[in-house]
Amino acid sequence: MNDTTSAGHDTETIAVVELARATLDLSRTTFPEEYYYHSLPLCVVDAIFSINARYRAVQNVIARYCSYFGLPRLRQPRDRLPPIEEQESVSSFCGKYAERSAEAFAVQIFQNRQRTSTRNGILKAEAVWRFAEVLRTCRVEFLQDIPVAMANTALSAAVRAIPGQGSGISLDYFWMLAGAEDGVKPDRMILRFVERAIGHRATPSEAQSLISRAAEGLSQEYTHLTARFLDYLVWQYESSNRRIGA
Repeated sequence: MNDTTSAGHDTETIAVVELARATLDLSRTTFPEEYYYHSLPLCVVDAIFSINARYRAVQNVIARYCSYFGLPRLRQPRDRLPPIEEQESVSSFCGKYAERSAEAFAVQIFQNRQRTSTRNGILKAEAVWRFAEVLRTCRVEFLQDIPVAMANTALSAAVRAIPGQGSGISLDYFWMLAGAEDGVKPDRMILRFVERAIGHRATPSEAQSLISRAAEGLSQEYTHLTARFLDYLVWQYESSNRRIGA
């Protein structure tokens, strides 16, 4: 194989790099449309509803919300963030919930009553509201606020305290949807890919680290490749071989 790993990278990282080379289209340069949402609340909705769900169902939820309130779904052009005055703020989003309820959002707007867990889970619509309220409390309103927000440990702890969010997977995915290039969502797709590469199970944190380090090594040849983009390529590859995405 080409020398794409630094001296500090271990054999497991090399194994992930080799599997990535063998199975993924590393020359691809474009993200799917969900990485170009027009406003931050849509990132919250996607991050919560995408867990243990078919992604088509998530796309439908986003489309229904935008249609109901007459809001743009994707930004144009995609290579820059919309001015904040053109985005829906998190406070505005929370205000819509305050005028209705999580139940009303689930039934009338999202038309999706999925729960965060089959056992004692809350409505995903409610988890979205609680997530957005954490952002509002921390004064995170627009896509431009993300770089500073990511360093807020109190924000992360508050999101993980929401029922069903203890693993932090939705939060990791939220950062990625909002533009964090070093993000990795350690869901079942990533874990399965890493396990195939290294020959044994990895913890979510171990998988995150291996994907990040593999992306760093591969980026010497594929200069566009970031941890976030490698995560997407892995998800696309793995999801093509299973019935339900995570």
